[in-house]
Amino acid sequence: MNELIDDFLAELLLARGRSARTIDAYRRNLHQLRDFAADDDLTVQHALAPNQLRNFIAHLRQNSYSPASIHQNFARLRPAATSLREVNPDHAPDSQRLHVRYRTERKVLR
Repeated sequence: MNELIDDFLAELLLARGRSARTIDAYRRNLHQLRDFAADDDLTVQHALAPNQLRNFIAHLRQNSYSPASIHQNFARLRPAATSLREVNPDHAPDSQRLHVRYRTERKVLR
């Protein structure tokens, strides 16, 4: 999984011209997912399956992440899954299954 993460981060830097801070944020989030998946001996495809993403979200909640942080973390997984699908379709999650919605609470302005 480390090689896939490194390849994706290199693509962000070289092909998409993302900043070092953006790449660092992606790295942190992808490493969190990698560590979560490693605890259950999951492959990349299984780690990005909707039921596992729900478990990952629950894991982040248990570790006191704010709803906004969880939303950002989850949003960074989508481009990684898309990149994986383009580079290695055999190990990529099914694009139909990656649409797990996570809603944050909205603040009421007065």
